[in-house]
Amino acid sequence: MNKLVSKEILFYRHLSSTNKKNYIKSHMHNEYELIFFLQGDASYTVENKKFTLKKYDLIITRPATHHNIVINNECVYERYNVLFPRNGIFARVLSQIPSDVDVINCLDNSVILNNFKKMDFYSENYDSSEYQNVLFALFLEICYNLKNQGQTAVTQYKPLPPVIKKSIEYINKNIAIYHKSLPLIAIDYEKLLNILKGSDND
Repeated sequence: MNKLVSKEILFYRHLSSTNKKNYIKSHMHNEYELIFFLQGDASYTVENKKFTLKKYDLIITRPATHHNIVINNECVYERYNVLFPRNGIFARVLSQIPSDVDVINCLDNSVILNNFKKMDFYSENYDSSEYQNVLFALFLEICYNLKNQGQTAVTQYKPLPPVIKKSIEYINKNIAIYHKSLPLIAIDYEKLLNILKGSDND
């Protein structure tokens, strides 16, 4: 189900499908994004960090950061994702989470687990205005729980190859500064890596 909800919650979706191996190009946008991963064989990359996703990992993607998800093998892939504007109550709460925290496992956080489960029920049984109000409350509670959970269940990552790290830093410095006028920037890092292979390090 896809929902364009309100000015505070720009987009909400619960996705469940059988996916073949798939690579989603790295991209960036001006909004905060939360992705709650339920099942599948997938990895998440943000800037120069790569995470192997586990059940109940919650991904925090900040505005103007390059990120992508790779589905590694054919599998049932299920997730929730939501977009919040970079200015607003959700952004103010999420901005208090340390900037080096990108993925938090919520296996032991019953509030976050239960709130996501409730969303499907409310979507199917409440009218639009009631649903917006309930969704706002559920997500606000999720964001405060994430802030208070802090670094207690942070998922570990693997750094990307140095050439990718250097490329991202260059792009962020020379291209991403224009993100305010571009709602989305997509970059094929695999192609970029092939271009840079064999080049010098200057």
